[in-house]
Amino acid sequence: MPDSASLSSTSSTAPLERKNAHRFYRPELDVLRFGAFLLVFLYHVVPAASPNAQGLISGSVILRLLAGICPGGAYGVDLFFCLSSYLITTLLMEEHADSGTIDVKSFYIRRILRIWPLYFAFLLCFIPLIGKLIPSQLLPVPYLAAFIFLSGNWACAAWGFPISAANVLWSVSIEEQFYLSWPLVMKRWFPKLKEISLCLILLSIVARAILVFTHASRDSIFCNTFARLDPIAAGALTAWAFKGATPRLSTPLRLSMVLFGILAIAACGLFGSRGGIRSLITYPVATIASVLLLVGTLGFDVSRLPNLFVSTFVYLGRISYGLYVFHVVSIAIVEWVTPHIDRLHNHSLAAFIMRFALTLLCTVAFASVSYHLLEKPFLRLKKRFSHIMSH
Repeated sequence: MPDSASLSSTSSTAPLERKNAHRFYRPELDVLRFGAFLLVFLYHVVPAASPNAQGLISGSVILRLLAGICPGGAYGVDLFFCLSSYLITTLLMEEHADSGTIDVKSFYIRRILRIWPLYFAFLLCFIPLIGKLIPSQLLPVPYLAAFIFLSGNWACAAWGFPISAANVLWSVSIEEQFYLSWPLVMKRWFPKLKEISLCLILLSIVARAILVFTHASRDSIFCNTFARLDPIAAGALTAWAFKGATPRLSTPLRLSMVLFGILAIAACGLFGSRGGIRSLITYPVATIASVLLLVGTLGFDVSRLPNLFVSTFVYLGRISYGLYVFHVVSIAIVEWVTPHIDRLHNHSLAAFIMRFALTLLCTVAFASVSYHLLEKPFLRLKKRFSHIMSH
């Protein structure tokens, strides 16, 4: 979730920025990353259980599709997983091609510099501060301990999601657990990357089947690291397939892949489930949708689009880590400061649009401040441990 759509790798020697380093940057993937955030944002802003929201978006085919995309937005996390894995696996493959090995220590340093500053600032400073205004946002101590040790997903799997907006960090926990071992695995068994990725997909399918047939709860499946490995493994498999190159696809084929990916996400929302028998189909479909969206976007020439559109959405993709981290707390803040909107507009479409716009603006504001004041200094430091420049 937090990685930019740019790749950097490290020399196995001194962790210093190299002057003659080549670059690998895909602005179209920044746009896709914002799309992944938007899916998750829609899921939280338009709860599937809300009769008012459902009533506002029913009637036409397009609105019925939107009615599926909103609950299907929960699987925007799968797209984040897939995209992040593709980028980082390509990073490690590039590094291996350059140096013949993988510098695990420098990888960990880069990962820490990218993830931890915002993660711990939000968890240990921002949430307690907001909790003074909105007490429900405070994270119970057992959950807090789990999230501090990057295992918040297991707490959510065992006890359910807490009310606090810090619960969105569960997916960061899964990514960090995976990336703790992934460079070690790739360094030791690099030639077996395809086989390992396929085995991880199989492991995920088996883990979900065991959980389903032992009557595990929905959250126990949704937040279980082993049951959520298939989009991550699929991203790694995509990286292996393209080996740093971009697919040469016609524009109609790209648009078809993106369209089918969106339709698959909507189908997951309309007909799928995060728990029970239907989840055995839902999660693989979400993984396939993520790969379709990734491959359909990868290599698309964004220069054919209006400059303002590209620059805006590339920037939003670049700050998508902050967008993801802050969007749920922004929902809570908007609800807290504007309780009269629904009363004034009688739960109308106008009230929904006002809430949506205010929440999105609040999220972008928090993420922008975080990116420029908190994250950027660490990103500049991160470049010292990179030799494939991202910008």
